[in-house]
Amino acid sequence: MRTAKVRTTAIGIDSIGLQAFEIIHKKRVANIDLLSYSEENNTLLPLYASTRALNLVNDSACVHDLRDNGEVVYLIIDAANYTNVAYTLAKTLANQGVFTIAVIVLSPKLREQSAEAIQQLNPVVDTLIFLANDDDFNLSTKAVADVIITLDNIIKEQRSQETSVDYADLKHVWNVSGMAAIGIAEAEGKARTNDLIQNALAAPYIFRKFEFMPSTLLLNIISGTTAELEMEELTAITESIQNELGIEAEIIFGHALDESLGSKIKLELVASMQPTDVRRFLGK
Repeated sequence: MRTAKVRTTAIGIDSIGLQAFEIIHKKRVANIDLLSYSEENNTLLPLYASTRALNLVNDSACVHDLRDNGEVVYLIIDAANYTNVAYTLAKTLANQGVFTIAVIVLSPKLREQSAEAIQQLNPVVDTLIFLANDDDFNLSTKAVADVIITLDNIIKEQRSQETSVDYADLKHVWNVSGMAAIGIAEAEGKARTNDLIQNALAAPYIFRKFEFMPSTLLLNIISGTTAELEMEELTAITESIQNELGIEAEIIFGHALDESLGSKIKLELVASMQPTDVRRFLGK
């Protein structure tokens, strides 16, 4: 496994981010500084890392520290609790040249707040990644954690195999419009191929809620070493995804082995979106 060269920081602005960070911490994910926002004194507080507290108003070195410790910053935002804090922080990071990924959990029942979050953040972050809160807070929280871990593995090239996808592949998808959907699933057993596809497309992932056809799609399959991916399974997965999301899409394909998966296979999808796809979902 290659040593990580890119340092990343994740910032939770509300409870969904903080609970996702607990999951990340319990999984012993290395080299992500996890920070929480304190509204009381406008400070970013370290949760589990050695990073010092950063005051967003009085600490002139705050963003400099973030840029040094985190060339990539994840902002975790629950649209149901959206405030201007997220926008202010994202704009500050953008002005300092920090690559910022906003992971937004949309609320179909609070579409005005979701629309406001998107409208404000879109111009000041490098990419928006959407999830949907389907009235299951725990499911959404786990999905947020999985998204951060998955993106971090790709960005840092944790699976340094010839057929692995990398940070440049992610950016190729994101550069289409700066908006993306993501889907992640693991499965095992006789029906693992079908289960994998269904779970990667279903809520809290948004592929079926938005019903859009991406122009560019990253499709990454990881298999364990005790029951490696069969050619028939590979064909079934790629054909099913193409049929679901549009056979015209440019596909960036990756495959890697991860012995920790055992007999499981894992699917990671990152798909480009257009502003019209999001507006349609929000009824705009």
